Amino acid sequence: MIKFSCDCGQAIRVPEEYAGKRAKCQKCGAIQRVPEAVAVGDDMGLLNDAISSKAASSTAVTKAGPTCGHCGSEVREGAKLCLSCGGLIDGKKLKTKIKKDGAKEQAARAAGSLAIALVVGGIIAVIGGSIWAGITIVTNYEIGYVAWGIGLLVGLAVATAAGTQSFAVGTYAAGLAALGLLIGKLMIFQWGATGELMQMYQDNEVAQTVSVVQMMHEENEFSEPVMSALEESQNAEENGEELELPEKLEKKLEEELDAKLDSMSKDELRQAVKDYFVPAVLEDVSYSDRISNSFSPWDFLWFGLALFTAFRVGAGGTE
Repeated sequence: MIKFSCDCGQAIRVPEEYAGKRAKCQKCGAIQRVPEAVAVGDDMGLLNDAISSKAASSTAVTKAGPTCGHCGSEVREGAKLCLSCGGLIDGKKLKTKIKKDGAKEQAARAAGSLAIALVVGGIIAVIGGSIWAGITIVTNYEIGYVAWGIGLLVGLAVATAAGTQSFAVGTYAAGLAALGLLIGKLMIFQWGATGELMQMYQDNEVAQTVSVVQMMHEENEFSEPVMSALEESQNAEENGEELELPEKLEKKLEEELDAKLDSMSKDELRQAVKDYFVPAVLEDVSYSDRISNSFSPWDFLWFGLALFTAFRVGAGGTE
């Protein structure tokens, strides 16, 4: 049987002997020429050719150009550089140089501003602490609001000089405020302790005698034999040894000392105690003991408020 289709789509079947002849479509009535019969082997060959042609056509359609080995984007044939990621087609990555001069200059400028802020804040802290100590010495009363004001001024000074407000600026401001307050406290202790010691020892004969001996020794007012003996005794004491003065020199020292004491007025003796005896006593008191002995619960309150204020102003916490 020969199978073919009419132009209207109707399938037509006729015996093979009608090949090359005309046949009428049963549906539309059109006259169609019957095609020649084709062998089965030829049909398979034509089918294989059609499949191969279709596959070749599909391959030609789906075949893509070269792609970038870094991002997978398509690139034109012969391209050396991927415009999507900047990678080289040969597998090497294109190195781009980023200029950092601007960032370095900005960092250097910020560091310079912070250094200036620390200097300015330190100066304000020292001046503020000194003023606080002076007010306390004059009035004999520690005014807590002055301590709080030191924290405020230091915070403003550091933030203004730095040109910015940040956590770091606030931390530095609080540290400098603490430094200024501690300096003020030490000055207050020094003055207060000096006054108390003077009241205790200014008219004490032993303190006066020790002070005058120290004064005459430092100012070389003893005779040469006595001075030499005192130097030897002092050197031996520094080496952990004990060296007594010869009786003759000890007697001469007492004579010269008595003469000096008799020649000095009451005010001069008190001044000698203040200049020589009191500092010697204070030298035995460490700075930590000086600060701890001069602190009261109110001091902790005002110090905390001052440091908190300095930090808030420096960090930008004020409203």
